Amino acid sequence: YQLPIDDGNPDEVIVTDGNGDLSYRPVDQLGAASFLHYGYNPNFTNSSTEVTTVNGTKNDYGYVMPLSGVVTHITVQFEHNCNNTDNYTLTATLRKNNLNVASGSVSFDATAGQNNRDQSLVHTLTTPVSFVPYDRLTVFVNFDKTGITGHDVAILVRIVTTV
Repeated sequence: YQLPIDDGNPDEVIVTDGNGDLSYRPVDQLGAASFLHYGYNPNFTNSSTEVTTVNGTKNDYGYVMPLSGVVTHITVQFEHNCNNTDNYTLTATLRKNNLNVASGSVSFDATAGQNNRDQSLVHTLTTPVSFVPYDRLTVFVNFDKTGITGHDVAILVRIVTTV
C-alpha cells in the first residue's frame, strides 16, 4: 500500500479501492451496517401477520427511519407445528410506508419430518430497498396454506446507512 501524499481534510478517513490504492473520503460517506429487530410470539397461520418491533409497535407503524439508507437482507427464524403432511412456504414481506417492497420465502416438506421444528431463512435482496427519513419499515409473515401454525418469530432486517 502506498499512503497518499497529502494529509487529507478534517473528518476524512483512508479507504482502499480493493486494489491497494488508498485515498481519503469524508467519514459521512461511509456506510454503517445495522439491524432492525422484529419479533412475534403468538401463533399465526396463513393470514398475513405483522411482526412487531422491539418496543411492540404494530398497526403498520414499524420503525420510523431517522435517516437515509438501504435494506440489504431479511433473516427470519421461526418455529412451527403441523399435524398433516404437506409442503409449506413461509413468506416474510418487507413493507415501506405500508407498500410491499421486498419479500423472501422458505419452503419445507412436512412429509420429510420437517414438522414441529425450527426453520429459518436468509434472503439477500437482489435490489436493495432504499429509504429516506420518516419512511416506515414493517415486516409481515404468512404461510401459503392452512394446516400449519407458526410462532416464536424473530426477524432481523439488515440496513446500511450513512453516518
